[in-house]
Amino acid sequence: MPKRKANHYEALGVDQKATTEEIKKAYRKKARNHHPDIGGNEDEMAKINAAYTCLSNPQRRQLYDATGQDNLTSLEQDIRSLLLEGFKALIDDGFVDFHLHHVKDFVRGRLREAEETKRKFAARRLKYASRRDAIKSKTETNLFQMLIDQELQQIDGKMGWVNHGIEICKGALKELENYQQLSAMINDKPYFGEITITIGTFR
Repeated sequence: MPKRKANHYEALGVDQKATTEEIKKAYRKKARNHHPDIGGNEDEMAKINAAYTCLSNPQRRQLYDATGQDNLTSLEQDIRSLLLEGFKALIDDGFVDFHLHHVKDFVRGRLREAEETKRKFAARRLKYASRRDAIKSKTETNLFQMLIDQELQQIDGKMGWVNHGIEICKGALKELENYQQLSAMINDKPYFGEITITIGTFR
């Protein structure tokens, strides 16, 4: 029978409820004992590094705890982070009863926000780009054009993040197609609709 693969917590020798500081201390101790520079095993050190990289990142650790997987791409991790946030938010908000479509509405809301932000950035980019050649300089240095180019570069960088966010939301909506609600979920608030208490009965 093949040997079971140790998980990240076992690789560092910590409990699953370990704090961030405990994880950091465990990593330092393991690294001192297994570093290849002092005769340690490279494969073992790679496991220790992988474990610390995952568990020291709150989002990656949350995903790892929820799925047991740490081989996801950055996009897949972001998609699952958004879904976990949506599920948790709806439960914590205390809906009397809610269905899976509330999670979809949550993601769609994020998607609308991202698309609106993209439209604003696109309009701002067009505004700057259309004015780039409006002012000429007799010297090689055109501060006006430098300003425009710097702004366009910043906008393009922000647009990249927004596009990534849109991709995350669309991926999350697609992932939700794999989920099926079997019953309505009810919060844990007490319900007294059918209980009658007469004032003065108890002393």
